[in-house]
Amino acid sequence: MAPPSSFVRLHARPEPHDDVAYPVGVQAIASVLDDPWRDRAETLWGELKALFRLPALAGVTAPHIVYQSAAAYDPGRIGSALAALAAGLRPFEIETEGVGIFAGERTVLYLAVHRGPALMSAHRRVLTTAMPLATEPREAYAARTWIPHITLAAGRLDAGDVERVAEYLRSREARWRIPVTNITFIPDTSSIEGWQRFELAH
Repeated sequence: MAPPSSFVRLHARPEPHDDVAYPVGVQAIASVLDDPWRDRAETLWGELKALFRLPALAGVTAPHIVYQSAAAYDPGRIGSALAALAAGLRPFEIETEGVGIFAGERTVLYLAVHRGPALMSAHRRVLTTAMPLATEPREAYAARTWIPHITLAAGRLDAGDVERVAEYLRSREARWRIPVTNITFIPDTSSIEGWQRFELAH
């Protein structure tokens, strides 16, 4: 079961298979947050940047939850495969449990997401669809190692900044129920260009 209230999880080194660091310059399959949840996520990291004057903290464009990532997918087949997958999935909800902070060389702020049955079922179906089309799929997104999360922001922060950010986040409610309405193909995680969104069946 999910925790009864939101929390702040702070760890100074990667946990086993903990892939909270946002994959840059690869391809990914995800669900993009819709408003007002997108706005809430962007507001949360924006508050941190403004309150603590953190110019090195950069927010993620179009916050989303990644199901799988790979060096590349078959360009001639991935679009139609994801369109068919989305047509067979109904909208569902995910539940965030709180904010996590990975305080390493590159600090990452993320929303931890509960491994609920609807989310895990969608993840399995994405893997079934995408694995035959993937080149060098990332192990962190395999069924046994996947840690669902929504990256909020990343950047270089010193230890003092991390502690101040963690203290502030403890005062913020970050347990949200977010509707998932799409499957989105991201052809390059370092760019917002060319994302293909497929709406789930209604």
